[in-house]
Amino acid sequence: ANFEQLIPNYLDASTWNWTAMSSLFRDYNVTIGNMSYSVHRQIYAAWYQDDWKIGNKLTANMGLRYDLDHGAQGEWVKFLPWLSGKRPTDKNNLAPRLGFAYQVNDKSVIRGGWGLFFTELEDDALHQSYILTQNANITLPNNGRADFGINPFGGPAPTLDQIIARRCDIVGLPFNSPNCFPQSIRNGSEIPVGDHPVSYSHMVSIGMQRELAANTGLDSNFVWTGGRSEERRQNLNSSINPATGANYTATGAGVDVAHLPFPSWGPIAGEIMNGRSNYYGWENTFTKRFSNRWQANATYTLSWFKDDGGIGAITGPYLTALDPNANITTILTPYSGTVAPDMGPLYTRRGEAISATPAAPISAS
Repeated sequence: ANFEQLIPNYLDASTWNWTAMSSLFRDYNVTIGNMSYSVHRQIYAAWYQDDWKIGNKLTANMGLRYDLDHGAQGEWVKFLPWLSGKRPTDKNNLAPRLGFAYQVNDKSVIRGGWGLFFTELEDDALHQSYILTQNANITLPNNGRADFGINPFGGPAPTLDQIIARRCDIVGLPFNSPNCFPQSIRNGSEIPVGDHPVSYSHMVSIGMQRELAANTGLDSNFVWTGGRSEERRQNLNSSINPATGANYTATGAGVDVAHLPFPSWGPIAGEIMNGRSNYYGWENTFTKRFSNRWQANATYTLSWFKDDGGIGAITGPYLTALDPNANITTILTPYSGTVAPDMGPLYTRRGEAISATPAAPISAS
């Protein structure tokens, strides 16, 4: 059949020939349940800083910040076997900061510092975990039925209670069994696994500020930011062929159920906080403060950014085991065998940026 016969009016799904397209579908994915919910978290922070004058030229400062974000990682959410409802809160978020300013002469100052900064986590680990208790995301592989495209359930869509009662992992059947509902945890609704610490970064800068003339100055700084414990994702329900180093097929109609670590489940997207990134920058600013009816500003930055693959990268891979009685039920062990090479190297970006902003009043004659 041609496109016009399958989809007479692409703006009106009621005109589509779903039966004729049934063989084209790999699977059917749907979420059923409560789509309206609220979550809560408690965020606290405290900060102290002091400065010291050391001689006539040197000023030092030290700061200390503490952050506590209770509930951000879905600590109280229970969704067995993945989430116990007893995950401990990460309380080790103590961030020192050190800095100095050294006056070389009347026109030049050298400034530098180092600091540790903890991020305020997105709501992902909490609300995505809680979603699993309010609705079910199920994937039905195409079973070859002629009307699969229009009637994937072979009858009325089930309720959430019916899905839970017949969930494949509950009744102990493989996820592709026609006698149960397969549940998966998809990308976009991934759950926190392993220790899942709060992301943080080391920030270092050193540079000089120089007065070139009256109302005119130049800043030049070298900056490094090292991101740590950044978010990465992995399908926990996949395994590696030791002979090839590549994954056994873990999704789609050709899934190798015999090699799934958790055969009663579909894909399990785990949020693993083990990513790294580094930013290196040479940042320069020329400033002409407003005087004599004009002002100007110009900047130049040369920078490099490197990371170990980005949010969707597999920085393991990891083998996953479950301990339903533990506070953190997911136990991650780095895979020690051969892994097939990726399509490319780790991500690196080099960039340059230049901007200029002159300004002067406009008078009408």
